[in-house]
Amino acid sequence: MSSECGMLLIILLRISGCLGESVSVSCSPQPICALQESAVNLICSYPNIAIKTVFWFSFKQKAKWRNEGHPEDLALDSDYAGRVSTESTDSKSTLTIRELRERDSGEYHVMIITEQGEKHLNPRAVSLTVTALQVRVISSTASDDHTVTLMCSSTCSLSNNPTYIWYKNGQPVTNKLTRDNKLYLNCSEDAGNYSCAVRGHEELRSPDQTLSDCAENPEQSSVLTLVTVGVVVFLALILITAALWMCCVIRRKRGAERDTDFQTPDPTDHTYTALNPTTLTSDYDTLTHLTDSPSDTYTGLNPETMCSDYNTLTGMQALQSELQRRASAADYENVQRPSA
Repeated sequence: MSSECGMLLIILLRISGCLGESVSVSCSPQPICALQESAVNLICSYPNIAIKTVFWFSFKQKAKWRNEGHPEDLALDSDYAGRVSTESTDSKSTLTIRELRERDSGEYHVMIITEQGEKHLNPRAVSLTVTALQVRVISSTASDDHTVTLMCSSTCSLSNNPTYIWYKNGQPVTNKLTRDNKLYLNCSEDAGNYSCAVRGHEELRSPDQTLSDCAENPEQSSVLTLVTVGVVVFLALILITAALWMCCVIRRKRGAERDTDFQTPDPTDHTYTALNPTTLTSDYDTLTHLTDSPSDTYTGLNPETMCSDYNTLTGMQALQSELQRRASAADYENVQRPSA
């Protein structure tokens, strides 16, 4: 911003001159509010004196100084490198900061060094605030025709009473009522994406703000949303309950099927004969022959299913019968001998 942009605020500073005289320094109006990505000029003027060097600095950059007691030129600071320039004469110094960033906000001082080596620091800083534009929906001014007000806002008051420009879907708005930084719309007719800018910085637009069709009452929409959510939750509970019920029915059915697979034997029947005939093995056949046979255990076995052990038992039975026969014969001979 140039010195022609507004009236300069005169700040009287009592600093030591080369001959002990009072030096009056006037600086830019305070505070200064500028847009992000724009450029700003900070200006201080003073009487014609023998000036050797003039530079600008900020105490917020103090941690980067080689000696904290000796301020350093902003042009040497890496945060400002390539973005600042200083133009000084014997009566005025101008600091220009380009491509402003939010972190550039702060207080700036000018240091004057005379030909005699005297340093003069203006104790009152020039305050700078960097802001961005933002579109806000203020209120509905009339509920019957759904008139709404959009405001192009910033965190500080821009200097020189700027003129605001409005855009809808990227195109300038020319047929709607505007006043200062406000735009008046009918949301039932003017739905779209809106942004704003300041004349002279049309390229620095705010982010889009979407204005929806307000044909429906917002309160009614909220109620409808709550009802919809409630219905969805209710249906979900019903589905969960039905799924659990089906699981229980299936489990009971499977348990009943497993119970029918087992045959309950008749208590009055013989254990073996009560078994399921379709599942009998050859051993059960052997046992059947055993129960049906009137003879002893071994001879009652099924010959077709006998193993060698059964044959051994049969042989022992025959041997036992032979021994019994011979013993009887011997006893008979012993009885006959005395009579002879």
